[in-house]
Amino acid sequence: MPTFMVPKHINKRALKNKALSVSLDKKALKDFVTGFHKRKKKRRKEAQRITQEKDRRKRIEARKKRKQEKEIALYGKVVSSENADGEDGDGDGMDAAAPEIKTYEDGGTRITVVTSEITHGEEDDQKSVSRSYAKETCGVVSAKKQPSLGVKKKPPPKRQFSKSKKTKKVDTSRRKNKGKH
Repeated sequence: MPTFMVPKHINKRALKNKALSVSLDKKALKDFVTGFHKRKKKRRKEAQRITQEKDRRKRIEARKKRKQEKEIALYGKVVSSENADGEDGDGDGMDAAAPEIKTYEDGGTRITVVTSEITHGEEDDQKSVSRSYAKETCGVVSAKKQPSLGVKKKPPPKRQFSKSKKTKKVDTSRRKNKGKH
């Protein structure tokens, strides 16, 4: 069985004083030192390109929205289905048909029917629009909520804390010194 010699003690000073040899290629050093400015310019150029792309996308979206609003104003709905993205425009919710309003009159009774497509997010908006339309056209005043039977909700009673009897701290040093005059 072979035996290996393991040194019992490693001289720490010898490890500290070891010469560090570094060999630099002059061309590599020059590229590294002069490359700071080049790398900084490259980062700036990339950031400018990204901001220009974002601005371009915003302009395209704004143009698309203006076009859809114009079509809604003219025709009551979005007529064209051509988009730059190739989507049908279903995600915007702008292509929903305009509400149809029909008025029926019979003698002294006037009935206004508003039919529109209701989506989950627009439920509250449609209710408020139909109420305001009814107020303007028919002169109907919507009833305000009034509490039934005059029951008023009382605030919860304030919590009363009982005053606890606190013991007075007696200065023990005075007691001890009392009889030692």
